[in-house]
Order: sequence, then structure tokens, then C-alpha cells
Amino acid sequence: MDIDRDGEIKIVSLPFIQTSVRYASMRQIHAAVDHFHRGDFECAATLATAACGMLPAIDNAALPASEASSARIETVRHWLTHGTTLDPTTGKSRREESIVMRTAEVAVAIHVAITRFDIAFPEQRTPQMIGFRRAFQFCKEHTISTPQTAGR
Repeated sequence: MDIDRDGEIKIVSLPFIQTSVRYASMRQIHAAVDHFHRGDFECAATLATAACGMLPAIDNAALPASEASSARIETVRHWLTHGTTLDPTTGKSRREESIVMRTAEVAVAIHVAITRFDIAFPEQRTPQMIGFRRAFQFCKEHTISTPQTAGR
């Protein structure tokens, strides 16, 4: 960034950057967390699932069962990148103009991306990831029962 004679801010862009899986996925996760906090859930889910796609696969034993079964998150990811959903029986895609995304699904997608990142790069803990994981765990542990689930 530079300031010209008139006091106008001029953005100077480098002609290229060299990056890596570590830094690109880290930046995607950080951006996903920022978007999540702003309520930009489509952006958050897209960035989190992109980071997951870059990182090495992990053993599902590293995740709770509710997070390991990611078929719903995969459906959301596919819709966000293609505007279609896949029929699980035929494998054919179908154009959908809208989809329901639950904020909890977006949070799980970010949490899974952070977990994969932690396993791939255990020495690279960041404040954004640590903070999101703490908030995620707190929300899971302190979920208030709704009238539909109370007494079950």
C-alpha cells in the first residue's frame, strides 16, 4: 500500500506470490473464521472445505462421530462450488437454486479444517484457530436444550 501526493491510498500489488499448502490452508481457515463471525456462512464453508481439500486426509478416529460423517457438509460444499446437489443413489447432479445451511454445519466444517491442519502442522498453532476451537467446544458442551429435546 502506498500514498500518492493527493493523499489517496494506492494499493500496490506484487506480480506474484509463492505459497505453500501450510500457508494457503492457514489463510483459508483464518478467513473462514472471520467470515463465520461476520455471518458470511457461504464464504466460511467454502473456505473451510477448500482448506480441508488441500490438507492430508486424517483418520476419522481423530474426530467425534458426529463430525466424521461429513456427507451433509460434502453436500453443502458441492452446492457452493457447483450450484448442484448429487443424488446419492444415482450419482447424478441436479441444479438447485437454494439450499439450507445450518450454522452448526459451517462450524463443524471449520473445526474439521482446523483439526486436519493441527495434525498436518502440529507446531503451527495460531490464535485464530485456538480461539475458534475453544468457542466451538464451549458451544458443544453448553448447548441449551430446546423444548423439542428437553426430557429426552
